[in-house]
Amino acid sequence: MGIYIATFLLTALIVPILGNLYYHLADKDGRFIAIAIIMLPFSPIINLVVKKPILNYLLASWDLPKSPKGWPLWFGLVSLLLVGITEELIKISPLISGRIRALITSRRHSFVLACLLGFGFSIGETWYLAWSIYQNDPKTAALPFYLLGGFTSERSIAVFAHTVFLIPPVLGLLRSFRHFVLGIVASVYLHALFDIPAMLYKIKIVSSSVASVLFTLDALAILLIYGYFFSRTIDKNIGHRNSNNATIDKNIGHRNSNNATILYERQPDK
Repeated sequence: MGIYIATFLLTALIVPILGNLYYHLADKDGRFIAIAIIMLPFSPIINLVVKKPILNYLLASWDLPKSPKGWPLWFGLVSLLLVGITEELIKISPLISGRIRALITSRRHSFVLACLLGFGFSIGETWYLAWSIYQNDPKTAALPFYLLGGFTSERSIAVFAHTVFLIPPVLGLLRSFRHFVLGIVASVYLHALFDIPAMLYKIKIVSSSVASVLFTLDALAILLIYGYFFSRTIDKNIGHRNSNNATIDKNIGHRNSNNATILYERQPDK
C-alpha cells in the first residue's frame, strides 16, 4: 500500500497549487478547475487503449521482447516518439471544444489552461502508474512510502513537465493555427527529450547513476522553463491589476471633482 500512500501525498501537494492558480490567475472561473478534473482519466485511456496495443503490435512485427532490456537503441527512440505523439495529442484534445478554446483570451489564461491540462493529466497518470506497479511489482508497491523517493521525485517533476510540454501549442493557438501545429510538434519533441534518461536506463545503455544525473538535468530544465513562464504571467497579471486600480483611482478622482463642482454650484450667492 506504500505506493498508494505516496501517490495520495503527492496529489495532496498538487491540489493547493491548482487552488492558487484558480484563485489568482484564473479569475475564479470554475471552468478551469473542471478541465483539470476532466483530464484525470486521459492517461489510463491513452495507455490502455492506444499506446499498449500499438507498442505490442510493433514488438511483434519486429520480433522484439516485451521487456525493454532486450530492445535496441533505435526501438527505444521509436518508443519515445510513440509516447510523445500519443500523450501530447490526447492532452490537447479538449481544445477541440469551442468552449474551452474560448478560455484562451490572453497569455495569462493560456498559461493557466496549460497548467490545468498538464496537472490533471499527470495526476491521473500518477494514479495509473501506482496501480500498474501494484499489479506488476507487488514487492515495490508494498514498500513504505518514504522509501519510494524515486517514484515520488519523478512524478513531482512530471507534473510540471506535462505543463511545459503544453505551453507551445496552447500559446500558439493565440496566434494562428500554424503556430498551434508547430507547437504540437515542439511538445512531442520536448516530451521525447525528457524521457531519454529513463529510456536509456530501461534498455541498459546507461547505469542508474548516469540516468539519475541526466534526469536531474532534465528536472532543472523543466523547472527553469516553468518558472520563466510563471514569472512572466505573474508580472503581467500584476501590471493588469495596477492598470485596473489606476483606472478606478482616476474614476474616483473624477467623481470627487464632479461632486466638488456640484457643491460649489449649490452654494448660495453672498
